[in-house]
Amino acid sequence: MSQIVTLVSGALRYKLTREGVGSLSAVEWHLLHVSQFIDSIERERLQLLLADTPLAELAWLAEGLEAIGAPEPATAIRVAVADLNLANTPGEGSRRSVVLVEITARLRTAVLAERGTIEQKLLDYAFRQPELTSETEALVVTPPA
Repeated sequence: MSQIVTLVSGALRYKLTREGVGSLSAVEWHLLHVSQFIDSIERERLQLLLADTPLAELAWLAEGLEAIGAPEPATAIRVAVADLNLANTPGEGSRRSVVLVEITARLRTAVLAERGTIEQKLLDYAFRQPELTSETEALVVTPPA
């Protein structure tokens, strides 16, 4: 993951830890979910992310991908969520680990080739958000003349 996306993700996690869940805007949640998703693919932790993340958060990840302009990965996440939901059906527990491996492989293949594009779209999305740029501008100090 690029250093810029790593910095954005780290800053958002810090804000979340320091100020709580209510401190992040919808835009910041999109940035956080998508950056964590990119990181999980890069660090080969996608299966762990899929296994440990509540389905509602994975649905939010799909919304985040859609918001940044990455509809194909968003669709792949939605399909994965539907498949995970089926694997969570009572009586299917013994198959869940096999299904999780299959979903991870399919999702990784679908998204890996687009990882760089998703990352660029994430950064472009961040820079288009007035709420983020106004916060950033407030932090910029103009040197004295």
